[in-house]
Amino acid sequence: MVVDVRGTGQSEGSWEAFGETEQADYAEVVDWAASQSFSNGRIGLYGVSYLGITAMLTAAQNHPAVKAAFPIVPIGDGYRDIVFTGGQVNVTFIPLWLGLISILGITNPTALTNPAIGVPVLLDHLTNAVTDFQVPTILRAVAADLRELERQRTPVGEVRNRAADRRPLPQRPDRGRCLDEHHDARCRPVGQSR
Repeated sequence: MVVDVRGTGQSEGSWEAFGETEQADYAEVVDWAASQSFSNGRIGLYGVSYLGITAMLTAAQNHPAVKAAFPIVPIGDGYRDIVFTGGQVNVTFIPLWLGLISILGITNPTALTNPAIGVPVLLDHLTNAVTDFQVPTILRAVAADLRELERQRTPVGEVRNRAADRRPLPQRPDRGRCLDEHHDARCRPVGQSR
């Protein structure tokens, strides 16, 4: 199963590339997949590049259903490997990559097959690309204002750090922490039904 992260492909919402909301979504997807009739409840993660990074970040959440992760060529340090390759700003990769993601986001076939659903998602992706993430990120990269990227630069380091000091899972702003003694696997308070 492959999932479009929030704000990409056919997913609604705003894309934020490895941000806290996106990372909190990973646990929700694992919960959903583990509870399906086709699942035995044991989840393996894999992926190449971006999907490899998401596999690592998902595994770092220590979800009880996740039994294995096989990330393939995830970046170890995006800041040094991509943005500042060899100590010099790489102004080609980020604009090209973000441009491709944006183009793929607006080529949503649902806009043609089911315009009532697809067109609002398409407009949401375009608005987000221009105002919230892609264009502002490209402008910051070109202007060499990369403090935020420096802060979130290493998925490998983040996984290692989170596992070492048992940092809490990222939380969706609208939900409580999942999978503790007070919440069930669907993040509902124990004893509460929907």
